[in-house]
Amino acid sequence: MRYLLLSICSALFWLQGQSQLSVGPTDQLVIQSGTTFFVDSLVLIPSSNTTITNTDLTKSYTSVTGPGGALSIMRVYSFSNPLPAYNGTAGIIYSPTELAGNPEASLRIAYRTGPTWTTTASSSVDLVQHFVSYTASGQIYNQITATQAGAVLPVTFTNFTATLQSQHVQLNWGMGDIDGLQNFDIQYSDNGRNWSSAGIVNAPANTREFSYQHNDLNFTSRVYRIMASEVSGVHTYSKLAVVRKGEATTSMSIIRKDNGAVLFFNGAVPGMIQVYDVNGRLLMSRNVQQQQVEINGVSTGAYIIHYMIDGKKMSKMIQL
Repeated sequence: MRYLLLSICSALFWLQGQSQLSVGPTDQLVIQSGTTFFVDSLVLIPSSNTTITNTDLTKSYTSVTGPGGALSIMRVYSFSNPLPAYNGTAGIIYSPTELAGNPEASLRIAYRTGPTWTTTASSSVDLVQHFVSYTASGQIYNQITATQAGAVLPVTFTNFTATLQSQHVQLNWGMGDIDGLQNFDIQYSDNGRNWSSAGIVNAPANTREFSYQHNDLNFTSRVYRIMASEVSGVHTYSKLAVVRKGEATTSMSIIRKDNGAVLFFNGAVPGMIQVYDVNGRLLMSRNVQQQQVEINGVSTGAYIIHYMIDGKKMSKMIQL
């Protein structure tokens, strides 16, 4: 295992391409307490030693859009696997051209943990250095950016599945935040281009899990998606879910084990399995002919499993 220890006052990482920082599944990057650590323009000054492993940090210049048209600045950092519980200063150096209409003096750090965005109540803004920061206490980061005080960033889907039943297609989905949600439009397509509405499901307050039964089974292969509509008129789409008829049936269960997981296939036995992270990076590819498959060297996060059964490729997203 490679072990990287930062003991200098500051470090600046510039990697070519979209990825600003890459730490492999068998690597560790330790930022010592009090060290000022720069990655691109993301600044971390931990108050306790912080260990980063198995993640890619990427930067986007596209604002995150929230209810009512609220925007983040045009600088958004994303971790492929969450940055673990962090204590200390977290900040972003930005350009005035990236404010996206946000008043600079009222900027606040905003971060996403899992499906939920949080705009911090208080942040410090240096109008000369164009630097916004706040003091974190145990936060876990999937994404980090900045927006104006009081702004709410978008609702997000936590899960979405479509399962073929004997008399209908069962659709289930969950939401990380339901503030400002009005309803859901269940949409489907038999060609992946033209979409129709199967029905509308209301979004009552304090409800985060939803379901719908689509009774139309006149298809061979069908794609589903959910469009969440907010009172403000903003629309957010789920990922796509594909349902096919006549495929070998199997189910997969997952048990977390040390630094990996064990996949159990009930039904048809897979002949091949591939594991990708959410950025499309292939982590493992293996030919198998067994009900139980072990994967190693993966940390907590979301992964996409591709597996082959009877010559047909199937996919499933898992959360470890």
